[in-house]
Amino acid sequence: MCGPRAQDVNAARNQALLAGFFACAAELLAPGGEVHVALKAGPPYDAWNAVGCAHRATAGRLQLKTTAAFEPDAFPGAPGLAAAPRGL
Repeated sequence: MCGPRAQDVNAARNQALLAGFFACAAELLAPGGEVHVALKAGPPYDAWNAVGCAHRATAGRLQLKTTAAFEPDAFPGAPGLAAAPRGL
């Protein structure tokens, strides 16, 4: 599948993945705990609406505190970004 429809399907799948992650994370957090997520900005990633996913998946218990630019130098030895698998 290619084109705009594929982007919609991928966005929905990534939203479900994020929602599940946020729901689980919220259950495991200590009071005052934080969840840090690094996501690429811009299309098609903005369509994932990670902030909305977190809010909906946790009935508002997780809320955006701040955003920051990603600093790859803070993660020495981390592998580079892999290409998205075909056929999703």
